[in-house]
Amino acid sequence: MSARWRRAITTCFSAPVYIRGSVRTYAALLKLDVVKIMASLDGELSKTDRHHDHPPLTDQPRSALDWLMYQMSRVNWTLVLPTLIIGVLLVGGYWTVRIWRNQKAKDPLTNLGPGTYKPPARSGGETLPLPPARR
Repeated sequence: MSARWRRAITTCFSAPVYIRGSVRTYAALLKLDVVKIMASLDGELSKTDRHHDHPPLTDQPRSALDWLMYQMSRVNWTLVLPTLIIGVLLVGGYWTVRIWRNQKAKDPLTNLGPGTYKPPARSGGETLPLPPARR
């Protein structure tokens, strides 16, 4: 690439992504070897100070949260998400079976009171009398 063309491209576009996209589209339109031209463009852009790295989106320094978000964006979620879901289901199933077995082992009659009927203390006659016990 000539210095004149490089200067024209780098002054027209504010970010390398626009330069790469334009050159890729133009090379494909002209049916040129896109891979070779993109490699040549990367070499040319690495020589310039302005387009060597991606420009920051803000003037604030990067924090740990930025680093974490970048790492999360690199994760292949089509593999990780099903694995996490299966893991959560297995742990949930384990705890469900464990709680169910503990409930099954308990005596259901432990909290049961005496088996005799005790009428309310103040009965105004609204209730029916108990039938006599059979012998």
